[in-house]
Amino acid sequence: MEYFEAATKHGLGIVLALIVGLLVYKIVMFLLNKVVTHILEQQSLIMKMAIEQNEKWQRVVDDVSNKIQKLDEVSATAHGYQREEHKEMVKNLTEMTVTLGRINGYKG
Repeated sequence: MEYFEAATKHGLGIVLALIVGLLVYKIVMFLLNKVVTHILEQQSLIMKMAIEQNEKWQRVVDDVSNKIQKLDEVSATAHGYQREEHKEMVKNLTEMTVTLGRINGYKG
């Protein structure tokens, strides 16, 4: 009988300890869940901000690239005209040189 009373007395203590332990475990897990959820929300917000900033910079880079490409096209066209003008100038100078040479008595 003493054994039964001791087991009952200690058994209730063990059950009470298990209940308290389970309660503490649930509270700790709830708090950890809240903390982890908050951290993940902050991380998500930071990632959104980083993606938006990246998209803005990408638009700036694309805009600058387009402007540079247009400038290159204008420069190439202008260079082509300048090259034609130089060829025409060389032709005119050559004709003038030949004409002056004939005037001065050179035969070429």
